Amino acid sequence: MRVFVSSLMGAHFTSLREAAAKGIGALGFESVMAEDYTVSPSSPEAACLEGVRSSDAVVLVLGSEYGDCQASELSATHQEYREAREESIPVLAFIEEGAEPTEDQAVFIREVRDWAQGQYTESFSNPDDLQAKVTRGLHRHSINEARAPVDGEEVVGRARALIPEHTHTGQAQLFVGVAGGPARQVLRPSELEAEELRSFLLREALTGPVPVLDLSSGTDSLIRGDALVVSQRDSGTGVSLSETGSIVVIQPAVDYGGLPTGIPSVIEDELAGRIERGLRFSGLVLDHVDPQERISRVGVVAAVLGAGYLPWRTREEQSQNPHTATMSSFGQDRVQAEPAPPTCLRAALLRDAQRLSEDLAVRLRRQATEGPYR
Repeated sequence: MRVFVSSLMGAHFTSLREAAAKGIGALGFESVMAEDYTVSPSSPEAACLEGVRSSDAVVLVLGSEYGDCQASELSATHQEYREAREESIPVLAFIEEGAEPTEDQAVFIREVRDWAQGQYTESFSNPDDLQAKVTRGLHRHSINEARAPVDGEEVVGRARALIPEHTHTGQAQLFVGVAGGPARQVLRPSELEAEELRSFLLREALTGPVPVLDLSSGTDSLIRGDALVVSQRDSGTGVSLSETGSIVVIQPAVDYGGLPTGIPSVIEDELAGRIERGLRFSGLVLDHVDPQERISRVGVVAAVLGAGYLPWRTREEQSQNPHTATMSSFGQDRVQAEPAPPTCLRAALLRDAQRLSEDLAVRLRRQATEGPYR
């Protein structure tokens, strides 16, 4: 395993970077350090970001100082963190105890703690403490990764299979499908039928932190095949959870009641928000049914069915010109999109839901208005 060490450089951090490298080396892993780079035609920025991309994990060490802003208007450490996030590379973040962060650093730390919550964020008191915690964190991470190999194509195939070919409700619907890998049973049949699980799924879908169903609509629940299904008859919306941890969230693609008067349209801003709720809901459900994180990666698919030739617009466009819209001759009744790459770390369902949802909404719009997405 190659592990990139990301932090400020300088006197205070010399001992901390050495400690992190020793912690990495204690497991027989290779530490990737900027100070070890030799002469190269690449800029320091390009070399370090390539170092992040070519690594299997990143150890991020943060203290009180933010560092000099680069052309990106971010510090080098912040850029490295963002690069790891974009590439879905696991980040183990360690924050120095007692450090009083500058204003910029406080913002950075809040971002890291928001994204890298849970087991990958820890505080440390001195170099020896950091070394021990780096070793322990990487050991735990490597065990999780080695539990079972994940076949990305197989996971994506199961995610695609969650989306039906047609909808018969007569309304435009948004489907968000999440399949987990490695493929394994997460819930036993008796657990799937348990009242506790039914109550949890119903409560989360209606009144949880990211509700995906309408509280004012009637709701049914039943076992269908190997899945627990919560559905709302009036709207055709609902959620399902299978024994393997696959989740489908069905929401309206068009909010007829909430739009300004005018031509019904698929509002891209609103669609992205619904996709984000579907992803976050799926992440919360997986955390409940699989707290041991046996599912480490997920395949994600979003689709809009029944939109036909409805125009796709932003909310601002709809508000400014509600009675006139351009409808594409390529309009399709079914459009489907995946992120790139189509599989990601399971944690991204919560930590990176906004970016994923925005990308998926754009891909869906392109396919709907410009022909099949490639």
